[in-house]
Amino acid sequence: MKKHTELYCYNIDKSIEEERSNLTRDHEESDAKLKFLVKHLQQVSLPLDVLYGCRDGGGSDGGTTMVVVVTGGFEEGFTV
Repeated sequence: MKKHTELYCYNIDKSIEEERSNLTRDHEESDAKLKFLVKHLQQVSLPLDVLYGCRDGGGSDGGTTMVVVVTGGFEEGFTV
Protein backbone atom coordinates (compact mmCIF):
# COMPACT_ATOMS: atom_id res chain seq x y z
CA MET A 1 0.00 0.00 0.00
CA LYS A 2 2.85 2.40 0.85
CA LYS A 3 4.50 1.80 -2.53
CA HIS A 4 1.19 2.48 -4.29
CA THR A 5 0.79 5.76 -2.39
CA GLU A 6 4.35 6.81 -3.22
CA LEU A 7 3.78 6.06 -6.90
CA TYR A 8 0.50 8.00 -6.82
CA CYS A 9 2.21 11.01 -5.19
CA TYR A 10 5.06 10.81 -7.70
CA ASN A 11 2.57 10.84 -10.59
CA ILE A 12 0.77 13.83 -9.11
CA ASP A 13 4.07 15.70 -8.70
CA LYS A 14 5.01 14.85 -12.28
CA SER A 15 1.64 16.08 -13.56
CA ILE A 16 1.96 19.32 -11.60
CA GLU A 17 5.44 19.94 -13.02
CA GLU A 18 4.24 19.23 -16.56
CA GLU A 19 1.35 21.68 -16.14
CA ARG A 20 3.67 24.32 -14.68
CA SER A 21 6.03 23.83 -17.62
CA ASN A 22 3.15 24.10 -20.10
CA LEU A 23 1.86 27.28 -18.46
CA THR A 24 5.32 28.83 -18.48
CA ARG A 25 5.80 27.95 -22.16
CA ASP A 26 2.35 29.28 -23.06
CA HIS A 27 3.03 32.49 -21.15
CA GLU A 28 6.36 32.96 -22.95
CA GLU A 29 4.71 32.37 -26.34
CA SER A 30 1.93 34.84 -25.52
CA ASP A 31 4.46 37.39 -24.31
CA ALA A 32 6.48 37.03 -27.52
CA LYS A 33 3.32 37.46 -29.63
CA LEU A 34 2.33 40.53 -27.66
CA LYS A 35 5.79 42.09 -28.10
CA PHE A 36 5.58 41.35 -31.84
CA LEU A 37 2.18 43.06 -32.09
CA VAL A 38 3.32 46.09 -30.06
CA LYS A 39 6.40 46.48 -32.26
CA HIS A 40 4.36 46.42 -35.45
CA LEU A 41 1.69 48.69 -34.02
CA GLN A 42 4.39 51.24 -33.23
CA GLN A 43 5.75 50.92 -36.77
CA VAL A 44 2.30 51.61 -38.20
CA SER A 45 1.38 54.33 -35.71
CA LEU A 46 4.01 56.88 -36.75
CA PRO A 47 3.19 56.85 -40.49
CA LEU A 48 -0.51 57.15 -39.65
CA ASP A 49 0.20 60.12 -37.40
CA VAL A 50 2.14 61.73 -40.25
CA LEU A 51 -0.65 61.08 -42.73
CA TYR A 52 -3.35 62.36 -40.38
CA GLY A 53 -1.22 65.41 -39.59
CA CYS A 54 -0.87 66.13 -43.29
CA ARG A 55 -4.58 65.63 -43.90
CA ASP A 56 -5.50 67.94 -41.02
CA GLY A 57 -2.98 70.57 -42.09
CA GLY A 58 -0.71 69.97 -39.12
CA GLY A 59 2.81 71.26 -39.66
CA SER A 60 1.88 72.72 -43.01
CA ASP A 61 1.78 76.35 -44.01
CA GLY A 62 -1.37 75.83 -46.02
CA GLY A 63 0.47 74.38 -49.02
CA THR A 64 0.66 70.79 -50.06
CA THR A 65 2.84 68.20 -48.40
CA MET A 66 4.83 65.51 -50.19
CA VAL A 67 4.53 62.08 -48.59
CA VAL A 68 6.88 59.28 -49.55
CA VAL A 69 5.63 55.73 -49.06
CA VAL A 70 8.21 52.94 -49.04
CA THR A 71 6.83 49.47 -49.73
CA GLY A 72 8.76 46.41 -50.71
CA GLY A 73 11.89 48.44 -51.51
CA PHE A 74 10.08 50.82 -53.88
CA GLU A 75 9.43 54.46 -53.08
CA GLU A 76 6.34 56.18 -54.31
CA GLY A 77 5.66 59.85 -53.63
CA PHE A 78 2.33 61.56 -53.65
CA THR A 79 1.00 64.94 -52.64
CA VAL A 80 -1.43 65.29 -49.77
